[in-house]
Amino acid sequence: MSYHVIIIGAGIAGLAAACSLNNLGISVSIVEKHNLKRLASPPKDGREIALTHSSRAILEKINAWKHIPKNKITPVKNAKIINGNSASHALHFHAQNIKDHTLGYMVSLHQIQAALFKQASSQKNVHFMHSSEVSNIHTSQNQAFIQINNQDSKIHADLIIDAGGRISQGRKFLGIGAKSVDFGKTIILAYAKHELPHHNTAYECFLYKQTLAVLPLVDNTSSLIITVPHQRAPALLSQDPLDLGNTISQQFHHRFGHMTIFGKRNSFPISSSFADTFISTRFALIGDAAHTMHPVTAHGVNLGLKAQFTLASQIELALRRGFPIHEHSFLETFNKHHRRTSLPLFLATNTIAKLYTKETPLHKIARKSLLHLGSAFLPAKRAIVHSLTDTQSIS
Repeated sequence: MSYHVIIIGAGIAGLAAACSLNNLGISVSIVEKHNLKRLASPPKDGREIALTHSSRAILEKINAWKHIPKNKITPVKNAKIINGNSASHALHFHAQNIKDHTLGYMVSLHQIQAALFKQASSQKNVHFMHSSEVSNIHTSQNQAFIQINNQDSKIHADLIIDAGGRISQGRKFLGIGAKSVDFGKTIILAYAKHELPHHNTAYECFLYKQTLAVLPLVDNTSSLIITVPHQRAPALLSQDPLDLGNTISQQFHHRFGHMTIFGKRNSFPISSSFADTFISTRFALIGDAAHTMHPVTAHGVNLGLKAQFTLASQIELALRRGFPIHEHSFLETFNKHHRRTSLPLFLATNTIAKLYTKETPLHKIARKSLLHLGSAFLPAKRAIVHSLTDTQSIS
């Protein structure tokens, strides 16, 4: 059995890559541990994604955006960063000079996954090896193949793309190292209804002892992301919804009136990683297999979409110039370009996360100073808005 490309993992990056490569007439097989029913209707786990303009353009280009119901998309018009217990001072970003007067788009992770699967599964060049796990990967100058479910048979490809998540089988089998950071924190995801409108404004509140993000969703509802040390997470997960709503309302200074917690709460430990390289012979890493980000700047999914777009663009260029899709020089161009894009964000995100979650007097002074600098220095503010929105064109 042979394909042009084997993709490991049917997450957002893997499914988007399959759609991008199908548009080039390339045969793709996606290896995924879950079954087709779960892929078609992924579980809702509380993760709400702030998609950039660039990510929306990529999803439109591969015809997946149309599968996301319009009433499930919330435009973000403003963003505010609040430090400590200040109820008044905030670093405010608005979308007046941005396309559609929108900083980005809030969409549930499961809605994006379902839309991408619907598009990928409708393509004639995309095949799913579902309910399967990779048990071996081999690449050399002459061939590349995988084996699944500990079977002896080999599935060959010109190129293998690992989009299999933060526990990457590809990195393991090919001996690619990664820098990892454990922040010692857990995020609690919850939903809240509130009395007053959010006016499509996203808040990041760096409180003392915890971080609270309040992200706008449809109607008078918001997604809450509460970041706390691991030991505090069980109590928040089991706390009475009424008590938690009262606590969050007070911490948020009743900006939205009273907040009522509803639905299931989910939690995830926070860590980040960055692979030493994104390529090897006939092999490439994208998505969380290449890098995972602290959620504070909401870059994870957006970088995953960008990685597959950059890789597919290099494959398209190789084909146009008469080279095989695994030609190393084109993979190296992808590697250099995407590392140049993602490494500064990885380092900056880690720095912000550490600065705004430590409570020493020096860190508190630095936090306050940086927020005042951001408010007063317009070029810095514009640079942050550009990073948040990513309005570069996709051709």
